[in-house]
Amino acid sequence: MSSCDDSFLIELLKKRYAGHDTANFGAADFLAAFGCPADAAMYVSLFWPAFIRFEGMVFRKATVEDEDDRRRIREALRRSGGDRLGTEKSFNLVEVPCGIFSRGATETNDEVDRFLVETLVEMWKCRLGLVFPESEFVVEAVPPEENAGEWGVTFYTLAVRRSPART
Repeated sequence: MSSCDDSFLIELLKKRYAGHDTANFGAADFLAAFGCPADAAMYVSLFWPAFIRFEGMVFRKATVEDEDDRRRIREALRRSGGDRLGTEKSFNLVEVPCGIFSRGATETNDEVDRFLVETLVEMWKCRLGLVFPESEFVVEAVPPEENAGEWGVTFYTLAVRRSPART
């Protein structure tokens, strides 16, 4: 299943809006009939998040919002013996659905969660490459069997390339 394949999404939406006449609806039709700009704006931070570099690691901005967050990251880095990759990877793990949604987390299934995670992987790879072109990232899906029964997505910095010296 690819996030570019609308058939899965259309079937999901037909079930969700079963009480409405959605015969011959495509993804754009569902958007026009049931979507709204405020909902779309709300999801921007999920699909196209702000990223920041902190202590030589990259995080979603929502992970490092205040001094308490920064202290937790520094403490985890200290406890890990300076393992930046492990620290970055653990703080960047987002569980789907429970790590994102409180309401509606029970209105999902493995297929929907996987679809969402695969979409996040693709979008976050693109976003990280745009925000940090000097760095190479691994963005990966974490299957339920590796994450206490829940799908997740995580990312970490694989390498930082040095910019050529200017003369």
